[in-house]
Amino acid sequence: MSINIKEYLNLAKETAGLYPWQEFFIADKKFSIEQEQEENFKEDLELLFPETDISLNFSLK
Repeated sequence: MSINIKEYLNLAKETAGLYPWQEFFIADKKFSIEQEQEENFKEDLELLFPETDISLNFSLK
């Protein structure tokens, strides 16, 4: 992953571990998030956890 343990824990907390949040931070071209999957993730996150800040940049690769 392209983040450190502190960032990992903060993002896990912010996203409530909603699948597939970890995949946004894997720095490997074999793992890619399609635009539709990214949008669905953010919509689900906002729906299930309205207090979450969805302005986080989930495309850190």
